[in-house]
Amino acid sequence: MPAFRLMVIFVFAAFTSCTQNSDSILLPNSVGRAYELLVVMHINAWKGASGDSIRKVFECPTPALPQDEPLFSIIHIPPSAFNKYYFGYRNILQIHISQNQTQNNISVKTNSHAQNQVYIEIWASDEANFLALMHENKNAILEKLLQSEQERLKESFRRLTSQKLLKQIQSEYKLSLYIPSDYILAVSRDSFAWLANETEKLSQGIFIWKYKYQNAKQMQIENLIQQRNTVLRNNVPGPVANSYMNTEMGYEIQYDTLYKAGRAVYQMRGLWRVEGDFMGGPFVSQTYIDTVSQTITTVEGFVYAGKQAKRNYLRQVEAIVGSHSPIN
Repeated sequence: MPAFRLMVIFVFAAFTSCTQNSDSILLPNSVGRAYELLVVMHINAWKGASGDSIRKVFECPTPALPQDEPLFSIIHIPPSAFNKYYFGYRNILQIHISQNQTQNNISVKTNSHAQNQVYIEIWASDEANFLALMHENKNAILEKLLQSEQERLKESFRRLTSQKLLKQIQSEYKLSLYIPSDYILAVSRDSFAWLANETEKLSQGIFIWKYKYQNAKQMQIENLIQQRNTVLRNNVPGPVANSYMNTEMGYEIQYDTLYKAGRAVYQMRGLWRVEGDFMGGPFVSQTYIDTVSQTITTVEGFVYAGKQAKRNYLRQVEAIVGSHSPIN
């Protein structure tokens, strides 16, 4: 068994949302890096309160990382520089603030100039109206962009999925998920699987474990953490004797209830550490109850990347975890 080597609805005055028709298949692929946002905005507005409001939303820290990394990496250009070179960016936020505007509204388009693109435009007659629009709709705008990035990753991983590995997981764990071909099945025993993607400087892993459902209290955060620690202590050794993966309790675990295909999914985000060593990193897990087999299944993704930036690596394993679906 391997040890670690390195071990919503928008609410505003006027809103339009457009999805292109089948002609979008003729569009070029979008460009830009994952979690990169192109902001098109006059330089004076960018340097003032309007720009501050954008940075506050999109550059706030990504949750459950050991160091601060922004939700999005922002690239700013003035409207005069917005030409065909930039039209194909994956995420575009264009701001129009002018007294000539007769309405204050927001438009969200997908596949406007490129495939898999989200193009958001905000029109406001003055800075005060722009700030009001941003305040009222920041969460919905952010959710749209984050969801779109996750869907792009899932689609990419779907195309890259190892069919051999997928069949093993489907057969042994009654679970389907998108597993890129650079992952291997490192461990599969006693209702526990460890899918590993290891390079010289990076470890990404997916854990799957199943256990008997007894009562609803098992879905409470303290019980999920206790179960996690027990499973990982027994199955995920660290690099030195008597070391093992554990949950870092010095960091607040984020706990949410999601709903997928009408079923509750309990999600945790937090940090892991190796008991007896100095390794650590972020994790995200999703847990659900299979009422047919009366079992609980947890799918978890984790990252170890030393001093490297971890946001995009975590988002990648999050997309794999989020792609899971039970097979009845």
